Amino acid sequence: MLSEQIAELELEKPKKCEKCKYYIQHYGRTVTGVYFKLYTGHCTCGVPVKQRRGKKEPTPDDTCSCFLDLKQE
Repeated sequence: MLSEQIAELELEKPKKCEKCKYYIQHYGRTVTGVYFKLYTGHCTCGVPVKQRRGKKEPTPDDTCSCFLDLKQE
């Protein structure tokens, strides 16, 4: 059925940290006061890094075991 195909496609969706509810993007600021994204951030899920198999300062393309899609709330 169509719903089963949609469910399969949802499972194949990449789980990147930048799309995670727990990911906080880091920014830099130029001398003129313009902000820009840095290729790093941090995770606020509350699970120790070793237990969630993630990084202390993940990049937007990383993911870990406590990934939660921004759309899920």
